[in-house]
Amino acid sequence: MKIIGVIIVIWIVWAVIAGIVEIYRQGIRNKAAHEVLDQTFDFEKEKQEVLAISSQFAPEEYRCPKCSGMLLLRNGIYGKFFGCSRYPDCRFTRKA
Repeated sequence: MKIIGVIIVIWIVWAVIAGIVEIYRQGIRNKAAHEVLDQTFDFEKEKQEVLAISSQFAPEEYRCPKCSGMLLLRNGIYGKFFGCSRYPDCRFTRKA
């Protein structure tokens, strides 16, 4: 019976170590993927393009009167308000 207990303990330790190694490998893969994407893909430019396209289809009441950007519902220290999606370039706000 002692041998079966030892085998079970060894198997559990092996499973835990294998899990830790897999988590480490996944972290290395994620880091490498982020480095490649950061070098080849401009996320900020894509974000601005999506906001520009989506603001064209927003109803008039949710468009910024200054720059035609989208008005997004935000939380501030004085409560909820609508702020322009092109902040800080456009600082338009309106009470919610």
